[in-house]
This record gives sequence, C-alpha cells and structure tokens, in this order.
Amino acid sequence: MSKRLAPAALVAGLVLAAAVVHAQDAAKYFPLTKGDKWVYASKSKTHATVNGQDLEIQNTSGTETREITGPSEKVVDPKGVVVQRAVIEEKGKLQGNDGEIKVTITSHLGLQEGTVWLYQQTSEGLPGQTADEQKYHPALVLYKAGVKQGDPWDIGTLRQQKLLMPAKGKIVGMEDVKVPAGEFKGCVKMVVEATEPTGQIEGQGFNFDVKKGRATDTAWYAEGVGLVK
Repeated sequence: MSKRLAPAALVAGLVLAAAVVHAQDAAKYFPLTKGDKWVYASKSKTHATVNGQDLEIQNTSGTETREITGPSEKVVDPKGVVVQRAVIEEKGKLQGNDGEIKVTITSHLGLQEGTVWLYQQTSEGLPGQTADEQKYHPALVLYKAGVKQGDPWDIGTLRQQKLLMPAKGKIVGMEDVKVPAGEFKGCVKMVVEATEPTGQIEGQGFNFDVKKGRATDTAWYAEGVGLVK
C-alpha cells in the first residue's frame, strides 16, 4: 500500500476536514501507541542523469513493516516522544544487477498540541552507505496544527548523509482509497515535496554531486488507522 520514490525517508503527516485541522484530530490520523503495526507493499525507484545519460540506480519491490516500539530513550525532552521502526525488504535491480536490500529506518516522533514532530532519525542498510543518524534542532514539522487545505508549511531540511533536502508539506484534499487491505473512506491526502536538494549521494562505488532534482511523497491517511497508501 505504500509507494516510495528514491531512498529518502520522507515521513508524512495527517489531517481532518477540508479547511482547518483541529489539534485534537491529529492523533486520529497518526497513531503513536506502542504496539501499533502496519505492513505495506513497497516499491523504490531511483534514476540519475550523468553527462546526459539516464541511469537506473534502483528498481526494487517488496514489503515495508512499520511499528511503534515504545518511548524514546534518546529524546526525553519533550516528554512523550516515541520510536517508530520501519523495516524495508526489497528485491530487484540495483545498478543493473539483481540484488536485494534490507533498510531499517528508526524515527523518533512526537505529537504536541496537534503538531507532529521528527526529532531524530537513523537509517541503516541503504546500498553503499554506512549507518546514518540525523538529529534535528529544531525538529522537523511533519504536520503543522491548524494548517488550511492548500496552504504549504515549511517542514525543515531533511538530511541523508551529505544530501540536504528542504521540504514543504501540503494538504491537498480528502479521497476514498481502495488497497489490498480494504477500502477506506475520507482519507486525508498529503503531499511532501523537496524541490531544491543539494549535496552528494553516496552509493555502491559512486558519488553523485546533486545539481538539481525533486523528491515527492504522496500519502493517504485514514482515521483510526494511519497511513494506508
């Protein structure tokens, strides 16, 4: 039920209503209770243009399992920050060869007065990369309480190794969603975009200096369930 573009950890937010989302509604769309667990079908595709030639870096598919494992031991202020662990296991083409990946993304998330924050994130297992731990001061704003539909807000700058991705989020509407797990009515549709990435992508035997690009994550959230697509 989840489709990801590029190996960047763009985590999304939530909402209700077509105008302003009230603070108390955020928890309905972003469950953060220990033991909450979701399993998704996932696909990852990464392309790069080098000297005018299009190169397929990654084209894989598999599953992604997310689980709230409990309170954070690394982020204790503010209180109530929890750990979400996502394990992505995919097979397919990696730099033109058959291969498989197992990536673990550990996120430290908090929900305060309707705003969802990302304080820290660790990625392990990305092809050709060492474990990457990023601490955000100030924390990233994954969803901003009280935002109006169609109005973007600044999430902050996502970081992955030497790649910097300033990002904005936007609630674009509400839609019904049908996926293998069932049909979900009135899902909130959210788009996260990073349109000016800079820095360097590290891979298996290569380094790319990023001059331009775009990362987009579109997600649908159902009340009482969380991310469904």
